[in-house]
Formats: sequence, C-alpha cells, structure tokens
Amino acid sequence: MPRSKEAKAKRAKGLTELRKRKGLQAALAKHLGVSRQAISDWPAVPIDRLKDVEAFTGIPREKLRPDIFQR
Repeated sequence: MPRSKEAKAKRAKGLTELRKRKGLQAALAKHLGVSRQAISDWPAVPIDRLKDVEAFTGIPREKLRPDIFQR
C-alpha cells in the first residue's frame, strides 16, 4: 500500500537533523560500517538501525522517526 505524501514527509523530516550537522553523516556511516551513500539513500532511519543511530548521534528516536514514535 503506497504511503501518503504526509507520511513520507514526516519520515524524511527525521533525517533532516542528521544531514544538516556537518560531518555527522560520514561519521555515522563509518560507525555503522556502511557507505555514506547508503545513508543518503535512506528515506528514513531503518528500524533495525534506530538504536545505534540514536546512541551515536544523540538525536532522540522520536525526532529520527516521528512517524513511529509520537509524544
């Protein structure tokens, strides 16, 4: 089932914080053992990577995946 534009925008918004911090995406890629391009291709942080991304970046999971975690 296709997701709505709103759902996609909400998911993508979670990566905005990560992408606007200079050098964080490259450092995260190295930490996770993936390419920087792999992270660039994420429409949202994968659920199986969420805990690691949160711990490494300090960005709360609620902000990384607001489509899943609502306050």
